[in-house]
Amino acid sequence: MKQMKKAEPTNCENIAMAVVKPNWDYMGLINLKGEYVIEPDNKNIWDWKEGFAVVEKVISKIDVSDNFKNHFNGQYGFVNAQGKLITDFSYGYANSFSRGIAAVNKASKWGFIDKTGDLIIPCQFEEVKQFGEEGCPVKLGGKWGFLSREGKWILPNQFAHLSNFEYGMAVASYKKKYIENGGKILIDINGNKIIDLPDEWGWFKPVSDKLILIGTNSGFPGGRTYGFMSLDGNIVTPPQFYTNSDYLFSTGVLSEGMLTVMNDKNQYGYVNEAGELTIPIQFQYASPFKDGMAKVKKDGNFYFIDKKGNMTSYVEPQTIQRPFDEVLEFSEGLAVARKGDLWGVIDEQNSVVIDFKYQRRNGRRVEDRGLFFSEYFPKFSCGVLGIQEEFGNNINSGYLDKNGELAIELKFRMACPFVLNGGE
Repeated sequence: MKQMKKAEPTNCENIAMAVVKPNWDYMGLINLKGEYVIEPDNKNIWDWKEGFAVVEKVISKIDVSDNFKNHFNGQYGFVNAQGKLITDFSYGYANSFSRGIAAVNKASKWGFIDKTGDLIIPCQFEEVKQFGEEGCPVKLGGKWGFLSREGKWILPNQFAHLSNFEYGMAVASYKKKYIENGGKILIDINGNKIIDLPDEWGWFKPVSDKLILIGTNSGFPGGRTYGFMSLDGNIVTPPQFYTNSDYLFSTGVLSEGMLTVMNDKNQYGYVNEAGELTIPIQFQYASPFKDGMAKVKKDGNFYFIDKKGNMTSYVEPQTIQRPFDEVLEFSEGLAVARKGDLWGVIDEQNSVVIDFKYQRRNGRRVEDRGLFFSEYFPKFSCGVLGIQEEFGNNINSGYLDKNGELAIELKFRMACPFVLNGGE
């Protein structure tokens, strides 16, 4: 790629871009005309966050034998929603934007840039986490502290370990071997100790201003058993639940004072905002509560329950009956649908807008040469739909418009959905 000048901040325009691979080795960004806005000479382009994507021209290589000394030796930069690079590729590693700030690494030290690409906090830290609402945990001189957006210490570097703050609380430790149980405390934003955390558990996370998750320490979601503790240190529900994904514990997971929990058989129940199991684990599916009701599945049937677990008289609106064998998700007023073995596109009034003449792979190889809808994003995005052609061991990808015409020719090995304004 030619050397690009740093982009000046501009007003956000309606610009759609898609990540594509013209070959299996490199990625680029195209616009809706199929033109490259970022040339395909990058090893990777990360998902859009806050209108920006991380571009890896050279991926950082991990050298475990050298104690990760060469971990941050790639070439990383950022592209904005207008398709302009806001930085050069002088960073050895980089993280996505979080609350308008992104962590970057140079010479194995971390710092932070803003959305103009300016380095607002110099690269000086050994480790960093993502910026939260209050600030960011950073490690300097072998100790963790908490840094403001202005690069000033909210809490000086004094902890052996420090989590991000959630609901005004963080888990901290002065004990070096944090992975071992014991030595953990819950602190407020001023660094004052709220309580000592129980030594018998290794993992803690605030999920509200009244409730803390406690559990076994494991670096892998699904390897944890968890329960709940109140802020006065009382164990409300001993660890007995399981998780296959940490998303259950993101900030704001409580839905109308109820939280979904799961056992090791992938069955669900609910705890209240005090952490008490008020609706026993018994469901194969359980949605968040909305307007006092949740949709659940039990013994193969779907029901609606109230917050006491009682079935309600609520009836879900009846879905429109469509004269097709299968209809996928609607997007931009259209959906991919199947009749027999062939696929086409319909509108919300069941009118056929693209004839049923395409295949769809569904993860299986199509033995004969032919066109098929993309298995990766079988719905319209920014007015186009992914289309692929398979022949032999090769796949060529492109895009159809809403009239079924080829909007962008089949010239890519991989073509991702278009994103408008960097996903903002």
